[in-house]
Amino acid sequence: MSRNGTGSYSLPAGNPVTTGTTISSTWANNTLSDIATALTGSVSKDGQTTMTGNLPMGGFKVTGLAAPTVSGDALTYGENAYVANLDFSGTGRRITGDFSNATLANRVLFQSNVVNGATFLGVLANGTSTDSAVSIYNANSTVNNSALTMYANGSDVRITSDKSGTGSYLPIAFHSGGSERFRIATDGTATFTGNVIAPTQAAGDNSTKVATTAFVANAALQLLPISASVAASALTISASALSLDFRSTTLSSGTVTRVSGTPASLVVPSTATLGTINATQSRLVVLALNNAGTIELAVVNIAGGNDLTETGLISTTAISAAATANNVVYSTTARTNVAYRVIGYVESTQATAGTWATAPSTIQGVGGNAVTAMSSLGYGQTYQVVTGARSIGTTYFNTTGRTIFAVIAFNNNTVTINMSATINGGTPFTIASLSANTVNETAFLPIPPGASYLISGAGPVLQTWAELR
Repeated sequence: MSRNGTGSYSLPAGNPVTTGTTISSTWANNTLSDIATALTGSVSKDGQTTMTGNLPMGGFKVTGLAAPTVSGDALTYGENAYVANLDFSGTGRRITGDFSNATLANRVLFQSNVVNGATFLGVLANGTSTDSAVSIYNANSTVNNSALTMYANGSDVRITSDKSGTGSYLPIAFHSGGSERFRIATDGTATFTGNVIAPTQAAGDNSTKVATTAFVANAALQLLPISASVAASALTISASALSLDFRSTTLSSGTVTRVSGTPASLVVPSTATLGTINATQSRLVVLALNNAGTIELAVVNIAGGNDLTETGLISTTAISAAATANNVVYSTTARTNVAYRVIGYVESTQATAGTWATAPSTIQGVGGNAVTAMSSLGYGQTYQVVTGARSIGTTYFNTTGRTIFAVIAFNNNTVTINMSATINGGTPFTIASLSANTVNETAFLPIPPGASYLISGAGPVLQTWAELR
């Protein structure tokens, strides 16, 4: 009967034999065959036998093993395991070991078995799934605690403050140099410790990117980007992306509103002179309006003498072919009492006013010192004697784009007369009263930028005419 299924062997029937019993061939053959079968099912110590079933050890050890050398060899205590795939059956399995030994070298660690090879740990999804994650818990179970999860799926990768059950979400903190450097609170508040270095964005960028101190410093000095061109007897004024601070429309409020955007171009149509003069250089000031959070462009002739200090509000007129006044602010659509900013100017000389055929000679955006300190009286100006180029009774134009200052001396050999000045065709006013036989009677006259000026009076002799320009 060979072995009985629990490893015990019993002789077949007819055994044991009794003294004096004749030994038959049948008994001998049956008995020896059964013994041969039992021996065949036993393990040969010289390694000839291949196991055909599991070998239960019953709580005992297999001792004296040699060190493994190839895949499939049995492991000895303390040896490294070399396996193809490690598959755990059942649920709730653990890989355990000393992962926290005070001596780092004594901890259980992961290491590449390639000589001098780098070690990279990876987590793979199975089949068609695109989700993989590693979670680190702050307790000895996965129930009701906090965790950090590193997660990847088909749309993004995440580092997540996670929780299970009644556990709590915790802030995520980043440490470097032995100290915390960055913390993200559970409400999304991000706190940096130390200096934060970020790339400086391109000038004029009005997106939601981080603005560095360098960007802010450059923006304060940056010229605002404007352009102007002529075509089909029209003048087109444009501006690139802008980000501007506007005052409140309530004059008693100091509130400031920042508005960003790229305004639509402003077209000055043919025959719209804006008060410019034939064959005379003009300067058109370009404005940005805050129309309820949208930046719009406007234009006005500097010769009109409008207050452009940005300290008040302005109203505009819709531009058309009939836009011929030099003191009216024109925009594509008429606006009433809006805040504004001066963003530059355009200078040009047109043979026929209103026929915009000659390209601008100067296009200047505001920024830094442009159109501010450099426009103040006396800055960069010198006195020039222009007596030979001036006459009493002739109209002249201030085309410098800045206020000039005229000093005019007269001689009078006749009766008493009054000398008058007319600015921009307005009402004449007296600048000097000359008695008979007066010599070098001097008048002083500031002339606004873009303005026309006329000195009139019958009888006097022009002695000297000088201008600070």
